[in-house]
Amino acid sequence: MIHEKKDNNINNKSVTDSFSERPLARGGEKKHKDSTKPGKAAPDGGKPSSNKSLAGKSGKILRRFKIFLYVILCLVAISAALGFILFRETLLRDENVQTTPKMDPALVGTPEGYEQQRNMDKMTAYGNAWAAGIKEEIWDITSYDNLALKARFFPASKSADASDNTREAKKHSYIILVHGYKDSYTKFFNYAAPLHDAGYNILMPALRAHAPSDGKYISMGVLEGEDLKDWAWEISRRDPDAKIAIIGLSMGAFATLRAGALDLPANVKCLIEDSSYFSVSEQFNFKFKAKTHLPAFITVPPFALWTRIIEGWNPYTETLADALPKIKVPLLLIQGKADRDVPYENMYRILSLYGGPEYETLLFDDTAHVKAHFTHPDEYFSKVLDFLSKHMESSR
Repeated sequence: MIHEKKDNNINNKSVTDSFSERPLARGGEKKHKDSTKPGKAAPDGGKPSSNKSLAGKSGKILRRFKIFLYVILCLVAISAALGFILFRETLLRDENVQTTPKMDPALVGTPEGYEQQRNMDKMTAYGNAWAAGIKEEIWDITSYDNLALKARFFPASKSADASDNTREAKKHSYIILVHGYKDSYTKFFNYAAPLHDAGYNILMPALRAHAPSDGKYISMGVLEGEDLKDWAWEISRRDPDAKIAIIGLSMGAFATLRAGALDLPANVKCLIEDSSYFSVSEQFNFKFKAKTHLPAFITVPPFALWTRIIEGWNPYTETLADALPKIKVPLLLIQGKADRDVPYENMYRILSLYGGPEYETLLFDDTAHVKAHFTHPDEYFSKVLDFLSKHMESSR
């Protein structure tokens, strides 16, 4: 029995050893070992597959963020380029300035347009003949930022049409006549001639960045206002008894109103503005929208950025809001309701903040930008000369 039992144990061991040496069956331990390779489900809950899924999602988010960032950078670059183009096109000095007035484009081919053109041709010929017959002087000053500025001066004593009494009464009366944006002062000989014929000394400055004055960039009346102050002081220095009026047209009108709030000499007796805008940035909003057909939030901010970087002033803060309450001399405001360059509502905004002692207005229903002295010359100059006489000849 003992021997038989021993044999049985031996036999059992052999069976066991024989079993352990057999090749692993399908689904056995080898299959279990392989199932734990990355990418395959693991028996303990599949953690490797979950980590891969999380990593995949993170990669997608990162790729999308990179694409979004790239799009934003492209838009910023395009916006900056657009702003720089608008800046250079708008404010860079241009030697090809307007030397003669142009008809309102909306009136081309209409009876009103022909009438306007006829009046412009007539007054331009009159102004050019006047300038050619007057011996002028060239005045020079240096601006606060060291630009050489020039002006043409037409002494009242040289006027052939003014009587001796008129010349004597007005020999100390000066008008600073300020041209507009990218205009030559020669464009306004037609404006200066009637004033000079009335006996006034006429000083016609060339604004900075307008030939023959120095300057690379226009500042839309912001820095030009400082220059007008310096011209007023130059007249006062040359003639301590001078009585001065400043008349500005369009951008020159904005500069005139800015100058009115500065430290002007007491010689300045009154201001006349024709078609001034109230805010530089709002004016660019208006002009850029008409020019590019793009909303203002796309064009003006990058333009303003370049203006601040290159010129050092901010279009968004340059308005007449602070200047108007500081003006302490009488003011005449002139505007046309058909103005397509400076909406006539600007005149009412200017009036609402004007802090001076007295104002008068002259509003034309059918007149475009700075065209009133062509379309209604008799009414226009009658009003201007009456205003000047009232505040200059009676003042001491």
